[in-house]
Amino acid sequence: AYNKKTGDIAYIRPINKVFQLCSISINDPKLREKRLTSCAGDKLDPSWSPRDRHIAFTYDFKNNKGKRIPQIAILAISSGRIRVITSDNYPKSFPTWTNPPFG
Repeated sequence: AYNKKTGDIAYIRPINKVFQLCSISINDPKLREKRLTSCAGDKLDPSWSPRDRHIAFTYDFKNNKGKRIPQIAILAISSGRIRVITSDNYPKSFPTWTNPPFG
């Protein structure tokens, strides 16, 4: 997922057999990777928020009943905190942001 304002690309890659969110800036001459997450559960389908402060993604992890049901989560870039925003028994995937109607 490309962020036009910052030149960052958010993507996933496996680290110790778990897909983690990472980013790279096309403005960095050395193209250094920045790891954005490091917790359990696969993170997939990243999408930048319109104001560059969050990334929405599919979060595939075991819930408190031991089931793996993909849910939608948001990563706050400044704090690194993840907030799972859906929590029922139906799998979800491919979140995407739209531009806010009032800027």
